[in-house]
Amino acid sequence: MKEQQNKGIGCLAVIIVAILALIVFGTGNNNTDKDSIPEEYDWVVGIWTCNTPFGTKTFSLGRNGSFSDNEGHEGTYTIDSGRILTHLKGTMGYAIEMDERNQRIGPGGEYWMTKVFN
Repeated sequence: MKEQQNKGIGCLAVIIVAILALIVFGTGNNNTDKDSIPEEYDWVVGIWTCNTPFGTKTFSLGRNGSFSDNEGHEGTYTIDSGRILTHLKGTMGYAIEMDERNQRIGPGGEYWMTKVFN
């Protein structure tokens, strides 16, 4: 009887460890991540830069929806209605214009960014 209880506890421990591993390490399948960018927008992923009267702007857009800029802002982004919407940690996000036809993005107005790295 005691041997059966020990086997039951051992199985339960294995199940708990497996669940914890999934929570900590994930499934390894990032393509189904709800924050990942749809395939038709793969062209936005990379590092973009442009010069404006206010200085150089640089944005890094990750495949997994991560965002950072050269001003130290970090967070995530989503794409909605032809705009990249940033969701930043500790501050309000902003919108980045998209020109899907020419596959370019920009901070607004007449300024368009150049993709410098995929």
